[in-house]
Amino acid sequence: MFMRIGITLACLLLAGCDGTADGKGTRIDGYELIRIARQTPYGCSGYDPVSDTCSSLSTMTPEGATFYSQGKVLFPADPPIEVTGGMRFIMTADGRLCGYGDKPRARATGGTADQRKAAEAVFKGSFEAFRLLCSTFYERDDGQIYSLMTDPDGRSVPIGEEIVYFFDRPKTLRPAF
Repeated sequence: MFMRIGITLACLLLAGCDGTADGKGTRIDGYELIRIARQTPYGCSGYDPVSDTCSSLSTMTPEGATFYSQGKVLFPADPPIEVTGGMRFIMTADGRLCGYGDKPRARATGGTADQRKAAEAVFKGSFEAFRLLCSTFYERDDGQIYSLMTDPDGRSVPIGEEIVYFFDRPKTLRPAF
C-alpha cells in the first residue's frame, strides 16, 4: 500500500495520476501546460463530478528556468491528514517536465503528531525511491489534459497515467486512498 501511496503522491506533483486514460490526444510541451495552468490554475486529479471533489490538487508556478509544483492530498484518518508538498522541475529539450526526487518538500496537518510525521516520510520517500520522474502531456479533444509519467528513459511508471481537469477555483479534496 505504501508504494501505491508513494507513487500517487509523486504523480500528483507532475499533474496527477490515480487512474487510466482512454486516449492521449495531441502532445503539448510543458510551456503549453503552464499557459493552461495560468488560466485555470488548479489541477484536479481523480475528479468526481457528482461530488465535485478531487483526490488531489496541484498548482504549477514558473520560477526562473524551473517550475515549482505544489500538490495536496488527504490521507484517511480521523481527522484526515492533509499533506502539502512540492518540488522543482526542469523542462527537457523534448518538452517533458522532470523533477528530481532528492529535494521534495512536505508538510502535514491534521491527525496526530506521529501520523503527520509518517505521512511526510511516505511523501518524501516516494520521491527518493524514484529519484527522477518526468511527465509528458497531451491535450484531448475535450480540452482536458492527459499526463503520462515516466522514468528518465521514457518507461511508464505504475499508475502513471491520468486525466487532469483544470479549474479556476480549488475543488474540495477527498481522501485519495
